[in-house]
Amino acid sequence: MKLNKKDIFSIIFFTLFFAGLYYMSGVLGLLSNLFSLVIFLLIYWCLYLFIKVLFRSKTISPFGTFASKFFFSISIVLLVWITFIWSFAYYYNEKSPAMMTKYTLSNGDKTVVFQSMMHIASENFYNYVTKDLKEKKDEWFIHFFEWVKWWTKENTEAFNKALGFEFDEKLYPYLSKLLWVTFQDYQKIIWQISDKDINVDISMNDIIAEYNKIKKETSEKNTEVVKISEELEKTLNQLTERELKFVNYLSKSFLNLLFSNSNSIALLEWQQNPEIFSVILNKRNEVLANEIIRNPNKKIYVTYGALHFPGVFELLKANDEKWKIISEEKILVLK
Repeated sequence: MKLNKKDIFSIIFFTLFFAGLYYMSGVLGLLSNLFSLVIFLLIYWCLYLFIKVLFRSKTISPFGTFASKFFFSISIVLLVWITFIWSFAYYYNEKSPAMMTKYTLSNGDKTVVFQSMMHIASENFYNYVTKDLKEKKDEWFIHFFEWVKWWTKENTEAFNKALGFEFDEKLYPYLSKLLWVTFQDYQKIIWQISDKDINVDISMNDIIAEYNKIKKETSEKNTEVVKISEELEKTLNQLTERELKFVNYLSKSFLNLLFSNSNSIALLEWQQNPEIFSVILNKRNEVLANEIIRNPNKKIYVTYGALHFPGVFELLKANDEKWKIISEEKILVLK
């Protein structure tokens, strides 16, 4: 059979495509994908013959002609998909990476620096926060930080059931490895707890107690608690080093998109169980805002989740309308 331009395009494309698969996944990855492609070809060929016979068509293309059209169509679809995915990843990783905002607030009497945080981010981001916090302490700022204290086994299990997944100590380390970032570790950020570092938060017991007051019968939907850490561990063990780098880069682009819009994060969380996230967000906002108002110190540096800032700022203004944002500084989260 004479090769046409479409056949030549398909040959060039699949040569490069399978070379890339071999580079990332090795021989097994190459063979499994090649086998899958052949299986799909045979399935579509059988389907094609079935339709032709069903409608009593007099013209049936030879297998070679059908295979030529099949491979060209698949190459176009894959090319469009790869181009879209890599354009998306490149844009959000290189051109429009997510930023965390550091707000400086004042009511004329107190100054509050609110450093928005994420539980997983680049090491450069946490190094910046560590350095900035040290400088602010030298300027006589005290430090308010978030840290929900784990308590009874029963309440931890109740919290996991409300979330719908198991929130354990392995979750963030595994996520950080999968996404090629690090996780928020206050022992590294603070170095050592001093009288200038104050844990302004509630305990797991407090969260469950508040949740039990407002939860509905349908809140938990009787779903099984998903053990995300175990699934992440399985995924990490199955990936080759080069596959992991590919997943790292691609996943980081989705994180950049997500972190760029805090409303999207809130929406994802609230769809899971609005009542538990209402406690996690709103109740802790109240605790933090009340401590800022109550504490006699005039300079306060806050490291708290980015989603908390709007609610805390509104509570401060409700108490004293003089509160306003003096300045904002953007810091790269994933780089």
